[in-house]
Amino acid sequence: MALFLNGTPLTNPPSHRQRWQVRTERRANVVAVPRLRRPQAVLPRCRRWLVVEGQSRHRLSLDSRAALLEAAPSLFSRFDGVSKLALKCDRRSDSIGDEALDLISLRCPNLTRLKLRACRALTERGMAALAKHCPNLRKLSCGSCTFGAKGVEAVLRGCPLLEEISIKRLRGWIW
Repeated sequence: MALFLNGTPLTNPPSHRQRWQVRTERRANVVAVPRLRRPQAVLPRCRRWLVVEGQSRHRLSLDSRAALLEAAPSLFSRFDGVSKLALKCDRRSDSIGDEALDLISLRCPNLTRLKLRACRALTERGMAALAKHCPNLRKLSCGSCTFGAKGVEAVLRGCPLLEEISIKRLRGWIW
C-alpha cells in the first residue's frame, strides 16, 4: 500500500511526524463530506468509522444524571466493548437509578472496572442486577451512593473475580 502526503507519494519510510500527518489526512478523507462529488459514497465510510471507534473504545466516563437512562440503549449499543466505566453525578442533580444500572450492566457484560460517584438513586436492587449481569467485575469503587450492606453483599456474592473494592461515604451503610 502506497502512502501519500499532500498528494505526493512517500518513497522513503515515513518519519513519526509524516505518519501522524498521513493518519490525519486519512481521517479528513473519511469525514470530509463537502469535498466529495458523491456524498452518498461517504456514508458507508462514516458508518464503518463509527463501528471501529465504538469497538476499540474500552474506557468510558459518563455524567450519570437521570437523563442517561434515555441515551443508554443507543450509547451502549455503539460502545459495546467497554470494560472500564465511570459514572459520576453532580451533587445537585438527580442521578441514575436501578433501571439505568440494570440496562448498563446488560449492555456491558465485559465490564471489569466500575466507578460510581454520587449515584444517590441506586439501591440494593440495582447492585444485585449489576452483580447478576457482570460476573467478570474485578474492581468496584463507590463513593457517596445510597445503597447499603445488602447491595455490597450482592456484589461480593455475584462477582467471584472481584479483586478490589473501595467504598467511601455510603449513606445506606449502618454500622
